[in-house]
Amino acid sequence: MPRTFLLLFLISVNYIFSQSHIPYKLGEKCSYSIYFGPIEVGTGELEVVENTKINKTNTLHIVGKGKTNRFFDLFFKVRDTYETYINVDKLVPRKFIRKVNEGGHIINQRYNFFHDSSFVVTQDTTFKIAYNSQDML
Repeated sequence: MPRTFLLLFLISVNYIFSQSHIPYKLGEKCSYSIYFGPIEVGTGELEVVENTKINKTNTLHIVGKGKTNRFFDLFFKVRDTYETYINVDKLVPRKFIRKVNEGGHIINQRYNFFHDSSFVVTQDTTFKIAYNSQDML
C-alpha cells in the first residue's frame, strides 16, 4: 500500500508541475557580464527574436551572442552567435545554427532536428539522437 501511494504521489506531482508551455515571451532579452576571476572579459546576451514556422512547425527563434571586450580583442577576439528554433508544442529544438569566431578559429554549423525519427542532420552527416535531445542553447 505505501508503495502504491508513493507511486501515485510521484506521478501526480510530475503531472501537476511539468512544464507544458514556453516560459519566454517575444522580445525578452537577458544580458550577462562574463568574468575571468575579478576581471570582466566579455559580455553575453540571449534574446527571443521572433515566432516563425519551419516546415509547418511553429517555432520560437532565440539568439545567443557572446563577445570579448575591446581590450581583450587584442589578445583573443571572440564573436560567437548561437541560434535555436524551438518547437513551441513539444519544447524541443527544430533547428540550431552555430557561428563561432574565437581567436580566428571559425566554426559554422547548422543542425536540423527530426525528433519523431530520432535523428539530427548537419551539413554532411546524420546522427541518431535520444528522445528529447536538446541543442547547445
